[in-house]
Amino acid sequence: MKKELIARIIGIFFFVLGLIAIANAIYYERPHLLFWFCYLGLLIMGIGFLRKDAALVTSQLNILTIPLLVWTFDFISAILLKDSILGITDYFFTEVSWVVRFVTLQHVFTIPLAFYALSSLKFKRYDAWKLSFFQLTLVFFITRAFTFSETNTNCVYYSCLPLQFPSYYPVAWFVITFLSVMIVNLFIKNVFSRK
Repeated sequence: MKKELIARIIGIFFFVLGLIAIANAIYYERPHLLFWFCYLGLLIMGIGFLRKDAALVTSQLNILTIPLLVWTFDFISAILLKDSILGITDYFFTEVSWVVRFVTLQHVFTIPLAFYALSSLKFKRYDAWKLSFFQLTLVFFITRAFTFSETNTNCVYYSCLPLQFPSYYPVAWFVITFLSVMIVNLFIKNVFSRK
């Protein structure tokens, strides 16, 4: 019961933080921020925990786990080495708004909190990757339609990492994101099916 209560509290926290992220994007007139997977993921996971829906939460963890771990690695490297290795967290240290910094720190704690809270939910199925694929595809095309390449929201225009892709970039984007979804979904299935 205690763990279920903690999961509910985490769900409320994620949902409220997602609302703050959206309000902040509107207030600072940065509409492209509304499309980021990490902000959408906060809202959806918040709903998932409140509904005790393991599949809904898993669908977001499938999408977010590897990108947020990469972000966290770069953030820690920037703190320890005074310079980020990948360059994807540099904006954090030049941002003046404390609200933006607070919301951005969710990259560090979302995954550990979500996995901890997920352990209190009951799994009925392990095919959340289907919802993840649907969301990735939908948000990719919406992001391309309503944002500009200068913001590179969700890295849909070019790689956010210092890597060059010799093939057609959107194909590489789908291959990488779908592969990361399958890896995380398989990990969750292997860990939580033994619970």
